[in-house]
Amino acid sequence: MIKKLFAALMVASLMTLFGCDSGVPDVSRIVFVSDRDGNFEIYIMNGEGGNQTNLTNDPANDILGGVSPDGERIVFASNRSGTFQIYSMRVNGTDIRRLTDNAFNDTDPSYHPNGDFIVFASDREGPTQIFRMRIDGSSVTRLTTSAGDDIAPRYSPGGTNIVFVSTRDGNHEIYKMKNDGTQVQRLTDNAIDDVTPMFSRAGGKIIWTRDGQIFLMNVDGTNQVQHYFGAGQNFHPEFSRTGSQIIFVSDRSGSAEIYKMFTNTANESQLTFGPGNNFLPKAVK
Repeated sequence: MIKKLFAALMVASLMTLFGCDSGVPDVSRIVFVSDRDGNFEIYIMNGEGGNQTNLTNDPANDILGGVSPDGERIVFASNRSGTFQIYSMRVNGTDIRRLTDNAFNDTDPSYHPNGDFIVFASDREGPTQIFRMRIDGSSVTRLTTSAGDDIAPRYSPGGTNIVFVSTRDGNHEIYKMKNDGTQVQRLTDNAIDDVTPMFSRAGGKIIWTRDGQIFLMNVDGTNQVQHYFGAGQNFHPEFSRTGSQIIFVSDRSGSAEIYKMFTNTANESQLTFGPGNNFLPKAVK
């Protein structure tokens, strides 16, 4: 009886930490990128890997950025105009809107939790830096001014902080700043590249990729631990909409494929089996 009670308390603590609302699978749809058609296209599938549908169907390369908080729209980068620019569309692939229009490269777009802003990376003013704009592409504001490249920005659940990757100190390391670009704090510091950071849904943790494996740390950079010990290279970790599961990519089968696992257990399942490489998964509400 005591063992059962202890186990229940441990699960409850983990669910609170990561922002989970239950142990029930909460991934109903996933958008992702695939090169199965000879270029990068954005696809959608159900939470078990079925009904995979191409949403973009364009000869250019379309790279997924993020899903709006209400689950209705996708923001992405595409070089269909020559350079990479930012677009948005409905989750069914319709109503495509171009949000940026310049001769430079705008990439890595992601929505603010309230759905009013998009943060992204751009080389429009020299090294790639982080910018913010409204969801219609207006009111563009530069947030970082480093000598290196600043990429992969993601908002915290409350929208007050942004986690991102920068080469300002030599290699790819993870940093955090306020949503106005102030109070920049370095979170990782080693000779290995740290990339693809994301806040947990409750905001208490950051998940990221280091040397082909998935790690977790506190939002202040302390308590850095490897969270997953699967075979092959494992990367692009993404929390589900409630946080009870993690979607990620692994090359253990010879190609990049998408998997999911429960946040607090090693229980996992493979969702894609080719063709081509499938990566950058994002959960849809």
